[in-house]
Amino acid sequence: MWSPFLRGTVVALTLLAFLAMRAGEPGYASYPGINGRIAFMSTRDLIGPTFDAEIYSMNPDGTDKRRLTNSAGLDDSPAWSPDGTRIAFARGAGPQRDLYTMNADGTDIVRLTNDAAVESDPAWSPDGTKLAFGRSVMGASYFTPPPQGVDAEIFVMNIQTGETVQLTDNNVEDGNPAWSPNGKEIAFRSGGAIELMESDGTDQRPLATGMKSSTPDWSPDGARIVFSGGGGFQTDLYVVDTNGTQTTALTHDHGANYHPSWSPDGKQIAFEKSFFEIWVIDADGSNPSRLTEAPSTINNAYPNWQRLAAVPSGTVQPETTPAITPSPGSLPFSGGTPGATPTSSSMPWRLLALGLLCGAGVAVAHRFLGVGQRN
Repeated sequence: MWSPFLRGTVVALTLLAFLAMRAGEPGYASYPGINGRIAFMSTRDLIGPTFDAEIYSMNPDGTDKRRLTNSAGLDDSPAWSPDGTRIAFARGAGPQRDLYTMNADGTDIVRLTNDAAVESDPAWSPDGTKLAFGRSVMGASYFTPPPQGVDAEIFVMNIQTGETVQLTDNNVEDGNPAWSPNGKEIAFRSGGAIELMESDGTDQRPLATGMKSSTPDWSPDGARIVFSGGGGFQTDLYVVDTNGTQTTALTHDHGANYHPSWSPDGKQIAFEKSFFEIWVIDADGSNPSRLTEAPSTINNAYPNWQRLAAVPSGTVQPETTPAITPSPGSLPFSGGTPGATPTSSSMPWRLLALGLLCGAGVAVAHRFLGVGQRN
């Protein structure tokens, strides 16, 4: 007959084995997150007559602006990875634009696509393994609407394997994909409306209609979606519940407000105003603050907020980009949030030790407290 210690150990190890299997599943960012830097596109270092836009980053208060890319042509649509160590972006000019990733400091640039299409608006899946993006499959200008010959659809790429799957197949221009925090849904622009679909492309359905809308972004808690509505130079920011029941205007200046990006803590929203400046407002639309100052000939656009990894309690949150360990030619993580769980090599030993301690506890309770004894 098994001793109380052995019975307790077996029970504890069975439970811990189940938890270990769950720990190995893809991780998703928890809410609320820690606000990091804001990546954005700017033409502030334009030299010569050729349109040249680069990717920059800055602190949430607009200080410490840093140039991250240096290429001939257009670099835009920066998107931080869920762990805050990489940035996906689009690069190119004319009839070809491809997707790249780089470290948070601009090093280790990796090209993900190389084809004749125009690709833009990359959006990371919450587990960091995939990118959703817009692609003009006919290679014409992504910004030229049908029926002039553009078939712009949404695709998803596995970053490690390069496998690409088409999610939409509509007779209108689809773009601006945004992944839900739980990874189950994608919001996107379809023609002039905001729609939702499952992450595999099924169950496409309208969410915000009645005005020309674009550039959706999910709140970190997954309850709301902020988007641009109105079109052209008469565009404001709106927020809608994910069930579509309530839409609220956040801005009222018709100032060509585009590309909203929610802060990881859910308290603020960064956005571009009139294609020239980056602003930030509270999540209820109050306290507008301008982050960039530039003449009207300079564009600042496409803000995207970095999510920092959690820091131990009692430590001071860093204002600069966290330290990075580059992995040449590949992403420095395989999904989830680094630091959230022990490494796979240390996990079995930690579980075994914990299981033995649990077993000893059960035995002590059985022996001295009478736990589990029959009356």
